[in-house]
Amino acid sequence: MDLKLDNFELRRLITDALDGNTDSFGVLVSYYDDKVRPYVERLCNNDYDSNDVLQETYIKAFNKLATYNPAHGLDVWLRTIARNTFLDIKRKQKSTESFLVDDTAKYDIASNTITPEDIIINNERVDKVEVQLSKLAPHYQRIIELRYFELMSYNDIATTLQIPIGTVKTQLFRAKKMLVKIIDLLDK
Repeated sequence: MDLKLDNFELRRLITDALDGNTDSFGVLVSYYDDKVRPYVERLCNNDYDSNDVLQETYIKAFNKLATYNPAHGLDVWLRTIARNTFLDIKRKQKSTESFLVDDTAKYDIASNTITPEDIIINNERVDKVEVQLSKLAPHYQRIIELRYFELMSYNDIATTLQIPIGTVKTQLFRAKKMLVKIIDLLDK
């Protein structure tokens, strides 16, 4: 959707949605769908699953809107919900598969199944990175988001930001280096 909203309008829509206004939430979904949908499609690799994940994501987002922290972008929050929804669905599919082939339980085979603990650890890591990401300069934040949250290629980032691909690579390298330094300082 080619909808243009300024920060004041976005805050008003979020406030209205928090008050239960489904129309305002619908406008927010339409506004951010162009950022969330490609991310989900890359995760799922098919339209059927991506539509399910998107629908679940928006339902969860509406029900959990009170937990949204306005210090972070709503699009990042929605993509986080989408990623968690995708992981939940995959985990359920794996548990169904393991139920069907329960005979393998008697063998000592390493499992590739995503466990609830794996999801919690992954979510904690992502939350930590997202918080520290806000400490970078806006252009570095944007390039990290495009590459790692929206899963864009270098060419797509160069086109989106209208900069040469070499600049994309350089800025991404610098952004990652700064982010690692910030996170390392926290761990000490």
